Amino acid sequence: TDTRVGRRWTINPTWAANADYSHGLSTITQADGSSTERTFDRVSVYVAQYNAWRVPDTASLLVIHQTGSDLASETLYLNAGERLNAWAVLQLKSRVEYTNFKNGGTSDSVRYVPGLALSLEPTTTLNVTAEAEYTREDRLYEASLTSLFCRLNVTVVF
Repeated sequence: TDTRVGRRWTINPTWAANADYSHGLSTITQADGSSTERTFDRVSVYVAQYNAWRVPDTASLLVIHQTGSDLASETLYLNAGERLNAWAVLQLKSRVEYTNFKNGGTSDSVRYVPGLALSLEPTTTLNVTAEAEYTREDRLYEASLTSLFCRLNVTVVF
């Protein structure tokens, strides 16, 4: 089950914000028949501007705090997008995540995730999005991990 309560504001045509709280409860059943209940509480705040600053065209900030039965995490997203022309948008993305696992703390981690996305919509029936993210994860008492994520999404509306 998931219960969510929130508030959304359109401050003016160039600024918008929302905040919400959600509580979740799940029961996980293992193959041997044993089950574990997990809960989480999540608070998030999102603020966006649409051409209020002229450059970039859009910018947004999202802050999330989540506490669960097995971990706690803090996440900060910062995104900035620029419309290149009527059918192309370039977006710079960044995310920082801190995760505190409640198993004694030896696997706590901080992730730094810069990224880039390009969306093309040359017609109303075709959308192409290419994304790339680089992740560096620093863990307590363990070697750092790095990864590269790339995705190409093609949507055809018919």
